[in-house]
Amino acid sequence: MKTESLYQLPERYSFKSIWRITFPILVALVMEELLGMTDTAFLGRVGEIELGAAMAPALLRI
Repeated sequence: MKTESLYQLPERYSFKSIWRITFPILVALVMEELLGMTDTAFLGRVGEIELGAAMAPALLRI
């Protein structure tokens, strides 16, 4: 008896098909890093009290 998988994988993947999957992931990772740099730039210019207020939600999540 021959067993078949739920879907057939192609023998060979093309760069285009791989790029189609990886591009959105790459964009998401770059945007996450840009968001972190923006947060650092803004929080680097505030005082002690404001910095503590910005960090309070992050400490509550732990």
